[in-house]
Amino acid sequence: SGAKVVRYNVEKDDTDTIADLGSRFKSITAGGTGDNSKDNWISFYAPAETTVCAMALEAPSNLYCANYSQVPNGPHRPDYSTIAKGVDAKSGKRYVLLASAPAMLFFSVDEAGKKLNFEYRGGEGTNSKGNNDGICDPGEPCLSTPHADTFEFNGEQYLITAVESFEPCGYYLVTYKLNVHDKPGLRAELGGGMKVIMQLFRCGGSDAWVDEHYGCAKSAPYCAVSTTYGGFRAQRADNDTTPIKRSAHLSEIFVVGKNGADVLRLMQNRSVPLKSEPDFSYWTAPRACMSPDGGYVVADSNFGEANKHRVLVIPTGLGPAKVAEGGVVDAASYQAKLARGSLFTVFGENLSGCVQFSASFPLPSDICGTSVFFNGAASSLLHASPGQVTGIVPEAGGGSPLVEVQRISSEGAVKAEAQMGAALAETAPSLFEYALTDGTRHAVAQAADYSLVGPETAYSRPLKRGEVGILYANGLGPADRPLLDFEPAPLQPLARTANPVEVIVNDVSQKVLFSGLVPELSRIFQVNFELKTDTPVQPVNEVYVRVLGSESPRSRLAIAP
Repeated sequence: SGAKVVRYNVEKDDTDTIADLGSRFKSITAGGTGDNSKDNWISFYAPAETTVCAMALEAPSNLYCANYSQVPNGPHRPDYSTIAKGVDAKSGKRYVLLASAPAMLFFSVDEAGKKLNFEYRGGEGTNSKGNNDGICDPGEPCLSTPHADTFEFNGEQYLITAVESFEPCGYYLVTYKLNVHDKPGLRAELGGGMKVIMQLFRCGGSDAWVDEHYGCAKSAPYCAVSTTYGGFRAQRADNDTTPIKRSAHLSEIFVVGKNGADVLRLMQNRSVPLKSEPDFSYWTAPRACMSPDGGYVVADSNFGEANKHRVLVIPTGLGPAKVAEGGVVDAASYQAKLARGSLFTVFGENLSGCVQFSASFPLPSDICGTSVFFNGAASSLLHASPGQVTGIVPEAGGGSPLVEVQRISSEGAVKAEAQMGAALAETAPSLFEYALTDGTRHAVAQAADYSLVGPETAYSRPLKRGEVGILYANGLGPADRPLLDFEPAPLQPLARTANPVEVIVNDVSQKVLFSGLVPELSRIFQVNFELKTDTPVQPVNEVYVRVLGSESPRSRLAIAP
């Protein structure tokens, strides 16, 4: 704000001034994507005084500055400044970057000398007609003012951006290792500092242009990359249905990790620049950013609707794994009581690096590197995602189990643990439910003709008295024959519950025709019952099941008058 560094407290909705530099500068600006380091250093530049500076927020009275007008081969016209995420492990330097034309300028903090030292100008461009030695010589096109951010990997500092190349023709996502001072623009395989990660699109007029933005995690080696449909000035009419020309990675949000070792595609953002939006649809580009640990990406998109931008919060499955408080629950009722052999769900953060369902039997004990253990016994898994993992409680489990979620990645094992307060039971009945558009939840039930039981709609109907209904349940206890956790329930002979199951509707016990595992599925029970003709009909009808004296939570059941 002017020549002040101002801190905004989101929770309190107020501000305070960290440093007032008005006695030295007319105004200061930063403007980069990643404006601070992992240890809270920031950079800025003062255009009137042609000065670039860095300072630690914990020690704002100490400024480390340099006059960029004194850098050779100028004048240099700044666009923004940014700073490395930390001190480079190899060079021992903290880098400050000034994105400027005709070349990006790289400085380092000299704490002893209380100044910034100039290190080098941005590397020679890949589309250069110069000597192609990777060094930014006078007259050559060089790395200058691209969209970019910095990240740290194995203690070394990097810049991530994109460059266009004419020979071969293409637009490439690249990284620059900041400690390679002598040949920053030469490809890494030739001894330089630039590494080509992937091609964003081909050039030559056949593909749509990709406009990209970057936001890197503060304390993890991951960067969010977001692309949109061409430059934001290429606007379309709101009702234009002309197909959009495609190119690789158009309108995507993805994560690049560990200097390109991992690329995780998160979603298509479908954000389209539209003529009715202000400022040439400038804010249409998603501009994704990341949480400090890399566990979440935040972006925005209009999804092709003018002036209807929505904030997206996307779990990546990266960063430290964490099981939520009370997050190990029954997969149907989401209550903490669990039975051996029943379906469980674990809620948390960064539990998996993918969103994937088990495709076939036998069920795996890990999905894309994620496993769940109950007192050391591995579970068979049905589904894994960053925020939720679902599987089968091992039959061998007992006592109050220690539940461990383990995620294996290229960085090694990441573990999260939770101690359950209740012991595993023989039975812990619960009914699966579904939600209506108004939020009310009903038991997942079918009539004998397999229509969904629910309010009278195009896809559901109430159950009639005298009809047979089918309930779907969890935790009804052991079957009448041994079953392996990872195998499907048999079709012939059917696996029935070892203990009798009661169905109670509006406090009336119903006639149970069958209770057992759904054949060729895994550990989902079905209970067939006949709804008695004398069952009273209430404004809100409720059903529950009971096994060995243990009752399921009550659920709604639509009954015809």
